Amino acid sequence: MNVTINKKSIFESDFYKDTNKKKTASDFYIERGACHRIISLVTMNNKTYGAFCERLVRDFFKLDPPMDTQHDAIFLERRIEIKSPRMGASGNYFIQHIKKTHNFEFILINLLESKGFKTMILSKKEALPHLKLQKGEGYFLHQKEIDKISKVVKNKKDLRDYVLKYRRRSWILDDDD
Repeated sequence: MNVTINKKSIFESDFYKDTNKKKTASDFYIERGACHRIISLVTMNNKTYGAFCERLVRDFFKLDPPMDTQHDAIFLERRIEIKSPRMGASGNYFIQHIKKTHNFEFILINLLESKGFKTMILSKKEALPHLKLQKGEGYFLHQKEIDKISKVVKNKKDLRDYVLKYRRRSWILDDDD
């Protein structure tokens, strides 16, 4: 097979050397003692990772499956959107593809850390004022806002207590939102 740029030229190029100097998300997790199985989650394809995390979260918290594509789970008759971010090379994270008009009341965030997942929850109503427009599809919510307004949940009881305290039907929005 004839190649245009051979592998020797690739690996000896300054471009390749510069690229390899950049810190990656995997590097961030490795520096914090993540095992090879956590690293495999860091490098997993986004769709595969998202589907895995949704199933894991639903099973761990005993959530019911979604009724439609506008949310990922149901708990105590409330619709929940599940987001599972991974930290980037600098340790920052965000959630994305949030649709304001979708039918959910809570966002359950399942953040991959070096030793496992940290799970947080916030209401859609709390998130709305902090959302930033994402080019292409939906909105972002950045770590800074998540850290301010979310609550850590460690088990089904924590989740139940939060949902019972903050349940509202917040998916109906004014046109101004």
